[in-house]
Amino acid sequence: MQNANPEYASSLAARTTAQNQARTAAIEEIAGNTGKIDLAKAARDELTAPMREAALSAAGQVPANGILSSIDRLLADPNNAGKLSQQALNEFRNRIAQFSKDGAIDARALYAIRKDINDVLGGRLQGEAGNLRYAAGQLTGVKGIIDDAIDQASRRVPASTSRELATAAAPNQVGPYTAGITAESATPTWRGYLETYAKESIPINQMKKLDEILKQVQTGSVDSQGGLVLSAAKLNNLLKNKGAELGKELSAEQMDVLRRIQADLNAGQLVNNTGRAVGSNTLQNMAQNQILESALGKTLGGSVPMQTTVGRLMQLPYGAANKQLQEKLSAAMLDPETAAKLLTQPQAFSGPKNALLRGVAAGAYRFPPLLAAQD
Repeated sequence: MQNANPEYASSLAARTTAQNQARTAAIEEIAGNTGKIDLAKAARDELTAPMREAALSAAGQVPANGILSSIDRLLADPNNAGKLSQQALNEFRNRIAQFSKDGAIDARALYAIRKDINDVLGGRLQGEAGNLRYAAGQLTGVKGIIDDAIDQASRRVPASTSRELATAAAPNQVGPYTAGITAESATPTWRGYLETYAKESIPINQMKKLDEILKQVQTGSVDSQGGLVLSAAKLNNLLKNKGAELGKELSAEQMDVLRRIQADLNAGQLVNNTGRAVGSNTLQNMAQNQILESALGKTLGGSVPMQTTVGRLMQLPYGAANKQLQEKLSAAMLDPETAAKLLTQPQAFSGPKNALLRGVAAGAYRFPPLLAAQD
């Protein structure tokens, strides 16, 4: 149909574009563009930054000897004898020792060192420093040691003083992420801050992951409006190989959207593949060859001279029949209601003017397997 009917080909291109845009929009709706993610980050930081500052102020000077001793135990562990593990552990032990004075280190210095560990683990550093990410287990252990030390120090402050610190650092704020948060309900402990930050980061991480997924399943091809086309094969492979992992990070509703888009893309692929007529290029060739063979026999009717001569004589009546049938099939392919009527109501071909069309439809054309299966 696409090869035989330019009008249908144009309508099909517009429909394909609309479908691709709808699928892309479905992912974008649950994912986040740069602006959306930035707004979510700003709202998270508006809530958690005062909690962090209150906890660090409450912690003050953190005992350093316990931190250094814990890292020394990691260094002495035979499992950490590898060169990279030793290098990573010594790197941050030396930093903590460097900023310690009289057996204590400022909580904010520990927080700065902790941020450097996160940069390493997140792959945000290059060169030799970036290679330390391969000692992820050891660095995660150091980060845990730091968190325990800051948290214990932050709990030394009496509750009344804690409320004062929270009030000074975070006066009451109202917003989509801060409604109901008061100085009294804020917990100026390090663990309280970390738990709140992690909770508020979940939707941000989900938006980032979905934006990453969208880019992974797009192809280099574009639709008629310039939008990148989604690939059924890429989405199938992604959900097959990483579906379980994604299910732990994304919500059930988000996974449902991805799987429905996957089903929709696969249905489109099935239609495109099964709708191709085997052994013929156009509907007109298909009709002409079958009718000639039926009338004159396969050997004579299928010969090139006979097709050329007799085909010209039949071009006028059967050209009109082809056009009528193409119009009906075109409407059916673009409109599910028309397709249902065409497949379930024989009167769609009724009437004396459609006698030739009924004959061609019944004897000369093979409907695509997908449509035939529904008949």
